[in-house]
This record gives sequence, C-alpha cells and structure tokens, in this order.
Amino acid sequence: MMGIYIHFPFCLSKCSYCDFYSIPHQPDLAEEYGNALLREIERIANRQEWGTATSIYLGGGTPSLMSPAQIRKLFAHIRKFFSVAADCEITMEANPETVSLDRLKAGCEAGVNRISLGVQSFNDSELRLLGRIHSRDAVYRSVENAVKAGIFNYGLDLIYGIPGQDLPGWKHNLQEAVSLAPAHLSCYLLQMEETVPLALRLQKGELSALPEEDEADMYYAAVSCLEHAGYQHYEISNFCRPEAACRHNLNYWEAGDYLGIGAGAVSFRGGVRYRNLPEIRQYIRSLLYQDRDPPREVMESLISKEQLGCDAMIMGLRMTQGVNADEFEKRFGLQPLTVFAAALQQSREEGLLEYDHPWLRLTRRGYFLSNRVFVRLLEAIL
Repeated sequence: MMGIYIHFPFCLSKCSYCDFYSIPHQPDLAEEYGNALLREIERIANRQEWGTATSIYLGGGTPSLMSPAQIRKLFAHIRKFFSVAADCEITMEANPETVSLDRLKAGCEAGVNRISLGVQSFNDSELRLLGRIHSRDAVYRSVENAVKAGIFNYGLDLIYGIPGQDLPGWKHNLQEAVSLAPAHLSCYLLQMEETVPLALRLQKGELSALPEEDEADMYYAAVSCLEHAGYQHYEISNFCRPEAACRHNLNYWEAGDYLGIGAGAVSFRGGVRYRNLPEIRQYIRSLLYQDRDPPREVMESLISKEQLGCDAMIMGLRMTQGVNADEFEKRFGLQPLTVFAAALQQSREEGLLEYDHPWLRLTRRGYFLSNRVFVRLLEAIL
C-alpha cells in the first residue's frame, strides 16, 4: 500500500506567501510537461514494484489549470502502469478561480473523487494581501461546480494569522466555510520562508505580524467552532466529517511509503526521502529528449531504527489519536517510552503530552505548541 503524489507546478500568478515550486502558466510548456509526467510514470513502473496505490493526489501549483484531455490521459496512464485500489482516494487540488465545470467533469470521469479547494479566506482584502487571484464569490461558484460534476467529497483550506486579521474576522471565515458543508477542512497558520514577498513586507515594517497569543486564540477558536459544527479533529490542523479524513495525508502521518512524480515532487521509501529537482525544463529535457530519469537528490537517509522511529513518532503525534506505543515497538523494535524517555517526560510535565496506555498523544494545549515536543524528540537521537 502506498500513496502517489503528482506535482503540476503551473500557476496563473504566484501567491505572496508561497514557497512551493511553481512557475507562470504557459499552455505549450504545460502540455509538454504533461507528456514528461507520463514518461516518468512509465520509467518508474517498469523498474520498481511499488505495491497498490490507495491514494493519488494531484497537487501544485494549480492542477485545475490542466486541460480536460490532460487530466484524462494522466489518470489513465497511472491506472495502466500502477496497481490502483478499487476504492482509491483520488484528490485534485484546485484554485477557486480556475475550477471550471468542464475540468471537474473530466476529473470525475477520470476517477477524481475528492477536491481540495485553496480558499484561504472569505475576506476579499485578505485574499488580495495573500496574492490570491480568486474572490469570495468564486469559492461559492467552485463548490457549486464540484457538486454539479458529481464530486461531493470536497475540502476547503483556510489560513489564519494573516497580518491585520482579528479573531472576529477569523471566526467569520470559519462560519462561512461551515455553511458550505465541506467534508474536510484544513486550518493552517500562516508561515513563510523569509524570501517570499509577504515576508519581505513584514521585515520592512510595511505590515505587522500577529502576536503568538493571538495566533493561538485563532487556532483554538477553530478547534471549538469546528468540533461544535460536527467535525472530527483528527490531526493538528485538519478536521473532517465522519469517514472523510484525507487518506493520502494519513499515509504521510503513519510513515507509509509514497511516490512523487513531477518536478520538485518528493518520494519516501525504505527510509530514504528524495525528490526530483525543482527545475521544469531540466525535468522535461531529461525525460522526453534524453530518455533518462530526471535529476534527483536525496533529502534524508534514515538509516538506523532510531532515526526511522523518531521520524514516525513526530509524524504520528500530529494525529490526535496519537501513537500506539505497543504497535510502535513491534514495527520499529523500539520502546518509545525508553528511547525518548527524557523528551517525553519533559513534555508531559509541561502539559503538552499525555500517556494513556498504549497511546501517547499531544494534549489540547500541546497542539499549538507541538514543535516543542518534536524538537525534543529529534534531540533525543542526536
């Protein structure tokens, strides 16, 4: 069992906070890139056995810019060269401004059964600050189009901690999101690399970052609001209706294998995390004109069981159910209460972590301060 991630790096414009690999949309180049994706799929499948895909995630960038023909061809190719589970969760990310009914219908016909909409905010001034090209009204249209296309499993991504945002405004965003009855909601704190345009404006003093206590208030407001609305809080930043957790992301948090296809895409297998270099022309040239794999780099080699276990512990503690210590010991040959004893004890004393045999889990207070726990776990194996 494994997940497949496909990266489509084209956008109509770059958001002011984004550091993901993306370039301006050029239809001819996007068409050529689509052909290169098909070739990488063939090369990987002909060389390695990856098992059955239980989830496929088309991300970006803005995958909803793909033509209907590209969408159909891509998913047909995946099914031809990989084993895909009959109930495979197949997600496509989408920008509300580019969610046309034709593209959604093509996705649905190709097997897409889940849409993740990058809403970020229902406040048009906040959207402009973030460099988003859509409006509040576009969000409502995109949800309507998803339903018309037959895709009822749609999720909304929201951002909090935006400069100038206040708690009442954030709560209003949450209420609007709930009114659209999504199956899934993700609420992410605005965090940026120092080199992106919005971060540079903050550094110049043109904008002011919110105090951490305000960010924490917004986070816990989201937890309370969404739980009250019937959503299950199943991961630090993610909420869902019953049975609607994102299967693809669960595989990440459960330390499963995943295959990344496309320029900049990351893969994880056998303790090695590697990526295709994020350079689209080099990616296309290697696959289509030189008949070889795209350039790749190893990001991380988790050689020892302690390294593998630490990585799995950090990922697993992101889930609100936590980590089953007994199952962890069977899988990695490590007893977490022994290997990470000091780190876990310190976090428990600070009220960030709790142990209810056999489950280790973050406390409600620990959700927002989880990085403190994760840093200690990393230090424990150094």
